[in-house]
Amino acid sequence: MLLADSLLGSAGEAKKNMEPKPRKAEFFTNDDGSKPVRDWLKSLKRRNRHVEHGKITTRISRAEEGNFGEHRFLGGSWGELKIDVGPGYRVYFGIYGDELILLLHGGTKQNQQEDINLAEERWQKYLGCKEEKIDDK
Repeated sequence: MLLADSLLGSAGEAKKNMEPKPRKAEFFTNDDGSKPVRDWLKSLKRRNRHVEHGKITTRISRAEEGNFGEHRFLGGSWGELKIDVGPGYRVYFGIYGDELILLLHGGTKQNQQEDINLAEERWQKYLGCKEEKIDDK
């Protein structure tokens, strides 16, 4: 069982949490302060991938408004946004409570399994940090 499943319930509960409602998207932050999704988006711009960058950021904005479009849950309350442009872009996210969309990782269909593994690792790390903060109270 995934940690996300044990802490936040089943995929059915995740779907319940996906009711259309505004949420704020935030970038996952590594221990060194880097923000992988933000850096990935910047790299698309540097490589003159302006159309892809625009479509991806628009999808993130729509998700913030409650419209996740084409997506799937991969475990508990985390999953992927599918952006069918170019090589098949993916943005991996986690839903925390009613207010937060955590942007975990970005990639393409080409490296999908590696990206999924990394996104799950980041999601579990985030949940672990949240659980530690709760225990410290």
